[in-house]
Order: sequence, then C-alpha cells, then structure tokens
Amino acid sequence: MRQVTDALAATPVWDVLVAVSRLGRASRLAEAHDAMGTAERRLLWLLSDDQPRTMREVSEELLLEQSTVNRQVNAALAAGLVERRVEPGEQARRVALTEKGLREFAADVEKGARRFRVALEAVPADRVEEFTEMLLAFATAYKDDVEHELQADSRGH
Repeated sequence: MRQVTDALAATPVWDVLVAVSRLGRASRLAEAHDAMGTAERRLLWLLSDDQPRTMREVSEELLLEQSTVNRQVNAALAAGLVERRVEPGEQARRVALTEKGLREFAADVEKGARRFRVALEAVPADRVEEFTEMLLAFATAYKDDVEHELQADSRGH
C-alpha cells in the first residue's frame, strides 16, 4: 500500500472507496458493452415522459451545450429513436420519443434494473429497505458536499 492510502486502509472510508471503485469499474464495463450509451440514455429518459421538447429545452434540462444536444439528437434521429414534430400553433420543432425509442429505452432500463436486483440479492432480504435508505442518504450527502465545494471554488474561496 502507498503512504497516501495507508492511513485510510483500516477505516470505513477505505471500504467506501473500494466499493465505489468497484461500482465505477463495473459501470464503465457495462457502458462499453451496452447497446445504449449514457448520453443516449439520458436523452431518451428525458423524453420518456411523453412531453416533446425543443432543442433548447433539452439543452437546459440536461445541462448540456446546444452543440452537444444537436449531435445527440441527430444521432438518435438517425437511429430512429426520436422524431421531430411541429406542434399545432408553434413554429419551433420539438423532439419526441418514437415507439422504437421507447422500446429500446424500456429494454435498457430493464437490463440495468436486473443488474441492481442481482446485486441487491447480496444484501439480507430483511435489510434491503434499510440498505437502500442508507445508500440514498449517503449518495445525497456526497452529492451535496461536492456541489457545495464547487460553489465555494467558483466564488474563489
């Protein structure tokens, strides 16, 4: 073990680092072999509420640059996953999920859910609810701390 990590080795923080590292590695491996990538998944997830959106709305809701959204939407259009629509009384074209897009998104969600169901089998059945509550609390606290740190950094502190 290296000097930097020796002090952490026998702590809960180390166990969390190891667990998160394993999750990250497995996630990257799955991503490399799944038919649907993260960018495509996020776009289809956004549109799965059956609310067509303008490119600007997609950009704002996914917190992405317009050029990135254009590339992602064009790729999804070419794959037949989304379509452009002009709603009555509007000039702006909207992007909507196609039936094919909905089917492929549903299959992708089910594949991911299956992986989590299998992993949850490692947790004793009578502790699954407690585990998921604690995991959500942990993930939320981590996210909040990162966001707080980034806000402080952006203010020059």
